[in-house]
Amino acid sequence: MAFDDMSHQEVPLEEELTFLNLYLGIQKQRFGDRLTACLNADANAMSLRVPSLILQPLVENALHHGIGAHRDQDIVEISTL
Repeated sequence: MAFDDMSHQEVPLEEELTFLNLYLGIQKQRFGDRLTACLNADANAMSLRVPSLILQPLVENALHHGIGAHRDQDIVEISTL
């Protein structure tokens, strides 16, 4: 999905969240019950354009330095304003 169309520097938020959900699905397999992910996006924000691949590295960093660093449960929450 990331390489489908590299010419677009911005994508609709809905597309970015779809990509993020795929990534979180992989991480949920890895971390199991230790990871809870909450995505709260306003329907009116879904068509807004955001930089392509902006969310996945942020969540990856949070997982690496958060849940990956200890054995407790963690929540990753993504919300739109």
